[in-house]
Amino acid sequence: MPTVSTTVIKYINLAVGTIAILSSLIQFIYIYKNFTEFLLAMSSFALAFPIILLEFKVPPDLHRFASFYFSFLGRGLLYILLSFMLAFGGLKKILADIFIFLVGIVFICFQFLPDIEEPRNFRPTGGSVIAIGEDDDIGDVI
Repeated sequence: MPTVSTTVIKYINLAVGTIAILSSLIQFIYIYKNFTEFLLAMSSFALAFPIILLEFKVPPDLHRFASFYFSFLGRGLLYILLSFMLAFGGLKKILADIFIFLVGIVFICFQFLPDIEEPRNFRPTGGSVIAIGEDDDIGDVI
């Protein structure tokens, strides 16, 4: 049974976040050539910054507003989206985007493997997302 260490997943997330931020910063120079690519770079920078931030500290409300950062499926789809948004430029940028795309595919596969444990930062800090054992029974009113 395959198992992946949470520290390996942390380093992969840091690598993807760093590559995506650097790639988006390089793509900022396209403001003079193609404004659409510049806007894609701004959006990808805004999506890639929390990837690195989440490896060190989990903001309290981020799970409520952007829950896709807290699952392998959400991260995998985000990485694939980032690879398509940053697919402009030279050979080095394209190779970096292929790496981000492949990591996205691997993370989507991790979602469906029961042996892969989610890292600690994938869990919300404020408690469980699913409300178990709530006393909201309508029948007790009467």
